[in-house]
Amino acid sequence: MSHKKPTLGNQFSGLFDQIKVRFDDKPTSEEKPEHGQKRKDKTREKNPRGKVKARSSVKRKPSKPKKRNYVEVKAPDTSCYDVPRRPSGSSTSKNLSPVDLPPLHEISADVENLDIHLPNSNAIASPSINPNDGMTARDGEPAIIGLDFGTAFTKAIIHWRNRHYIVDWKDIIDAKDPHLLPSSFSEHTSGSTLLGDVDEAGWTSKKGLKISIIENTADNKASDIDATIFIALVTRYIRGWAEKKFKDMGAEKLRWRLHVGLPASPFQSEKKQDRLMRIASHGWSIGLNQGIITRESVTDATAGPSPDSHIPIKVVPEFLAQLYPYLKSSKSQEGLHGLIDIGAGTVDFVIFNIVRIDNSDKIPIFGDNVSPLGSHYLIGALAGRRGQTIPWHDSDASKSFAFFSERTGEPREEISLRTRIFDQHVKKALGHALKSARSLFTNSPVWRRQNEFPFFLCGGGSHITFYKHSIKNRKSLSIAYRNIPLPKNIVGDINPKSFHRYSVAYGLSILPRNLAAITPKRDIDPVLPPDPIETEDRDASR
Repeated sequence: MSHKKPTLGNQFSGLFDQIKVRFDDKPTSEEKPEHGQKRKDKTREKNPRGKVKARSSVKRKPSKPKKRNYVEVKAPDTSCYDVPRRPSGSSTSKNLSPVDLPPLHEISADVENLDIHLPNSNAIASPSINPNDGMTARDGEPAIIGLDFGTAFTKAIIHWRNRHYIVDWKDIIDAKDPHLLPSSFSEHTSGSTLLGDVDEAGWTSKKGLKISIIENTADNKASDIDATIFIALVTRYIRGWAEKKFKDMGAEKLRWRLHVGLPASPFQSEKKQDRLMRIASHGWSIGLNQGIITRESVTDATAGPSPDSHIPIKVVPEFLAQLYPYLKSSKSQEGLHGLIDIGAGTVDFVIFNIVRIDNSDKIPIFGDNVSPLGSHYLIGALAGRRGQTIPWHDSDASKSFAFFSERTGEPREEISLRTRIFDQHVKKALGHALKSARSLFTNSPVWRRQNEFPFFLCGGGSHITFYKHSIKNRKSLSIAYRNIPLPKNIVGDINPKSFHRYSVAYGLSILPRNLAAITPKRDIDPVLPPDPIETEDRDASR
C-alpha cells in the first residue's frame, strides 16, 4: 500500500489560513469606524480552501485626540453701544460690501438742517470790539497767530516771546470751555454781525462755514462771504485780546503773522489753497477797519482782487502742524504713521512716513482722505429721517441705541443697521488712504504686522468709542494709538489730555520754515522692494 508523501502545504495549511485571515480582516478605508466608535465584529467568508471560518478578533482602541492648549481671546466690550443682535431672517449682512453700501444721505437726517446744539454758543458781547490800531506796526515784536478754523469749533494760539498763549473767548461767548469758539456767527436784519448764536428775533445763525471750502462747491460766492465775515470778526477779537494781555506784560508794538490750516487732502489742491488764502487776506484787512462788520461792507470789499494785507499770511497743512510737538519730543520715531482728526463735520485721514535726514524731518504723504463723517454726521445716522425735526446736542454722538430709540420711536434694530452702514463708510474712507499708502510704500513692515502701526487719534470726536473701535478693527494691521505730548511752553488752563484739540493751532503758531518738509502724494514715486539678487549656482558647471 502506497502512502502519499506529506507536503508542507498539507502540514501547515491551517496555520497559513489563520495568518491570512488576520491580514484580510483589516478594515479598508471605507470600513474604518468613526472616531470614538467601537469596531463591529465582521464574519469573514470562507477562504478558497473552505476550511476556516473565523471572526476578527483584533479590536483597536480608538486613539484619543491630542490635547491642545488654547488661549482664550475675549471679544471687545461693545456694551457702550447697546447693540442688539440682528433679528433672524434679516437679509442685511453685518458687513455690507461696497456695492451694496447705500449713501449716507439716503438713510440719515439732513445734517446741514439738523438742529444740533453746541455746548457753548451764546453770544454775550456787543459788536464794537475795536483793538488799538497803534499797537499793530511793522517794526513791532513778532506775534504769530495760529488759527485752527474748524468745521465746528475754532481755536487760536499766539506765539509771542517764545511762549504760546491759548486765546480764550469768554468776553464774547457764554462758554463752558472758554478756549473753544463755535465756528459760526449771527447776522441781524440791520446788517450787524456777532460771533456765536443770538437766540432773539431778527437774528440768523450762519454755520458750516468751512465745509464749503473743503468741498470747493461750484457756487461758492455766498459761502466765501460768510467765511470772510467770520475771519474778520475772529482776527479783530484776537488782536484786541492779545494787545490787552501783552500790554500788561510790557508790549508796545506787535508785528503780526497769520497762519491758517487746511486738511491734508484739500491742501494738495492749489485751487483750495488759493481760495482760503483769499478769504483770510480779505478777512484780516476788513478786521483792521473800525466800525461794525456787515455783509454789505464785506461784499464790497471782496468784489476786487485780494488786498495787500500788510502781514504775511500762510496756509499750512493741519496734520503737519499737529505733528510738530510729537516730532520735537523724545517719543518720535521714523517709519509709517497714521493720523486721524475727527471733527464735528469731517474726519481727516492721513497716512505718512517720517524720515530723518541731517537732523531734519521729511514727511511724504502716502495716503489721505477727508470725508463728511464727523460726530454730527454720526448723530444724523443715529437719528435717521425720523429725527430730522428733533433738537439734538453735540454730546449725543456718544449715546446708546436705547437713547435714540426712545427719542425717535424707531426699533433698535433699525438704528443698529444705520450704524453698521456708517461704520462701513468710515472703514471705506480709511481703506482708501491705506490702499494708496500700500501702493506707494509696499515694503513697510506694518503691512506684515511685523511692527505696530502708530496712529494719532485727534479732534473733538476722538473720545467717541464708536470711532476707536471702527478704526482699530482691522485684522490685517496692528494699529496702536499714540498721544501727542503737551509742550512745556504753552500758556493756558487746559487739561493735558485735551491738548490734541489745540495741537493744530499750536503747530500753526510756529514759523513754517521750522516745520517738517512735506512731500505731496502726487510727487512721490512708489517705494518698491529691492529686486532679488541673482547668484550663480556653483554646482551648475560640475
